[in-house]
Amino acid sequence: MFRRPLIGDVATGEDPIVDAAIKAAFEAVCTAFPFLEPEEIWDSTGLPGAAMLARHVLIHLLVERFDLPKKALANLGFAQISHAHRACHAISARISKPRFAVWYATVVADAEAAFQRIREEANG
Repeated sequence: MFRRPLIGDVATGEDPIVDAAIKAAFEAVCTAFPFLEPEEIWDSTGLPGAAMLARHVLIHLLVERFDLPKKALANLGFAQISHAHRACHAISARISKPRFAVWYATVVADAEAAFQRIREEANG
Protein backbone atom coordinates (compact mmCIF):
# COMPACT_ATOMS: atom_id res chain seq x y z
CA MET A 1 0.00 0.00 0.00
CA PHE A 2 1.22 3.48 -0.83
CA ARG A 3 2.19 5.36 2.33
CA ARG A 4 2.69 9.10 2.49
CA PRO A 5 5.08 10.09 5.31
CA LEU A 6 3.96 12.41 8.05
CA ILE A 7 5.41 15.90 8.28
CA GLY A 8 7.53 15.00 11.28
CA ASP A 9 8.79 12.02 9.28
CA VAL A 10 10.10 14.18 6.43
CA ALA A 11 13.71 13.19 7.03
CA THR A 12 14.57 9.79 5.65
CA GLY A 13 17.85 9.59 7.55
CA GLU A 14 19.33 7.75 4.60
CA ASP A 15 20.71 10.68 2.61
CA PRO A 16 21.32 14.09 4.20
CA ILE A 17 21.20 15.83 0.79
CA VAL A 18 17.76 14.36 0.03
CA ASP A 19 16.57 15.24 3.54
CA ALA A 20 17.80 18.81 3.13
CA ALA A 21 16.13 19.13 -0.28
CA ILE A 22 12.79 17.88 1.02
CA LYS A 23 12.91 20.13 4.08
CA ALA A 24 14.00 23.17 2.05
CA ALA A 25 11.35 22.70 -0.63
CA PHE A 26 8.64 22.15 1.97
CA GLU A 27 9.72 25.23 3.92
CA ALA A 28 9.65 27.39 0.77
CA VAL A 29 6.22 26.14 -0.25
CA CYS A 30 4.83 26.71 3.25
CA THR A 31 6.13 30.28 3.05
CA ALA A 32 4.58 30.75 -0.39
CA PHE A 33 1.20 29.47 0.84
CA PRO A 34 0.98 30.89 4.39
CA PHE A 35 -2.79 30.47 4.49
CA LEU A 36 -2.52 26.68 4.20
CA GLU A 37 -1.76 24.37 7.08
CA PRO A 38 1.40 22.33 6.49
CA GLU A 39 -0.69 19.16 6.60
CA GLU A 40 -2.81 20.47 3.70
CA ILE A 41 0.32 20.84 1.57
CA TRP A 42 1.85 17.56 2.63
CA ASP A 43 -1.31 15.61 1.87
CA SER A 44 -3.65 17.52 -0.42
CA THR A 45 -5.67 14.43 -1.32
CA GLY A 46 -9.24 15.52 -1.87
CA LEU A 47 -8.44 19.18 -1.28
CA PRO A 48 -9.12 21.56 -4.15
CA GLY A 49 -7.34 24.61 -5.47
CA ALA A 50 -4.47 26.09 -3.53
CA ALA A 51 -3.59 22.95 -1.58
CA MET A 52 -3.19 20.93 -4.76
CA LEU A 53 -1.22 23.74 -6.40
CA ALA A 54 1.07 23.92 -3.37
CA ARG A 55 1.70 20.19 -3.49
CA HIS A 56 2.37 20.36 -7.24
CA VAL A 57 4.88 23.15 -6.65
CA LEU A 58 6.52 21.09 -3.90
CA ILE A 59 6.86 18.05 -6.17
CA HIS A 60 8.11 20.17 -9.08
CA LEU A 61 10.77 21.74 -6.87
CA LEU A 62 11.97 18.34 -5.71
CA VAL A 63 12.08 16.82 -9.18
CA GLU A 64 13.12 19.72 -11.37
CA ARG A 65 15.22 21.89 -9.05
CA PHE A 66 16.69 19.38 -6.61
CA ASP A 67 16.95 16.54 -9.16
CA LEU A 68 15.11 13.92 -7.12
CA PRO A 69 13.87 11.19 -9.45
CA LYS A 70 10.13 10.64 -9.46
CA LYS A 71 10.82 7.02 -8.55
CA ALA A 72 12.71 8.20 -5.44
CA LEU A 73 9.66 10.19 -4.34
CA ALA A 74 7.56 7.06 -4.80
CA ASN A 75 10.09 4.93 -2.89
CA LEU A 76 9.98 7.43 -0.02
CA GLY A 77 6.18 7.13 0.03
CA PHE A 78 5.88 10.79 -0.87
CA ALA A 79 4.15 10.72 -4.25
CA GLN A 80 3.27 8.03 -6.73
CA ILE A 81 5.21 8.29 -9.98
CA SER A 82 2.06 9.12 -11.96
CA HIS A 83 1.17 11.92 -9.53
CA ALA A 84 4.71 13.32 -9.69
CA HIS A 85 4.54 13.26 -13.48
CA ARG A 86 1.21 15.15 -13.52
CA ALA A 87 2.45 17.68 -10.97
CA CYS A 88 5.63 18.41 -12.92
CA HIS A 89 3.71 18.73 -16.17
CA ALA A 90 1.15 21.10 -14.60
CA ILE A 91 3.78 23.40 -13.07
CA SER A 92 5.96 23.38 -16.19
CA ALA A 93 2.92 24.51 -18.20
CA ARG A 94 2.17 27.30 -15.70
CA ILE A 95 5.77 28.56 -15.78
CA SER A 96 5.18 29.67 -19.37
CA LYS A 97 2.93 32.40 -17.97
CA PRO A 98 4.99 35.44 -16.89
CA ARG A 99 3.21 36.22 -13.61
CA PHE A 100 3.46 32.64 -12.43
CA ALA A 101 7.09 32.41 -13.59
CA VAL A 102 8.06 35.43 -11.48
CA TRP A 103 6.27 34.04 -8.43
CA TYR A 104 7.75 30.58 -8.95
CA ALA A 105 11.27 32.04 -9.27
CA THR A 106 10.79 33.52 -5.79
CA VAL A 107 9.77 30.14 -4.40
CA VAL A 108 12.82 28.53 -6.06
CA ALA A 109 15.12 31.18 -4.58
CA ASP A 110 13.60 30.61 -1.13
CA ALA A 111 14.05 26.85 -1.47
CA GLU A 112 17.65 27.19 -2.59
CA ALA A 113 18.44 29.56 0.30
CA ALA A 114 16.77 27.19 2.77
CA PHE A 115 18.73 24.27 1.31
CA GLN A 116 22.03 26.13 1.81
CA ARG A 117 21.06 27.07 5.37
CA ILE A 118 20.02 23.52 6.27
CA ARG A 119 23.24 22.08 4.82
CA GLU A 120 25.37 24.65 6.69
CA GLU A 121 23.56 23.88 9.95
CA ALA A 122 24.09 20.16 9.39
CA ASN A 123 27.80 20.67 8.76
CA GLY A 124 28.16 22.72 11.92
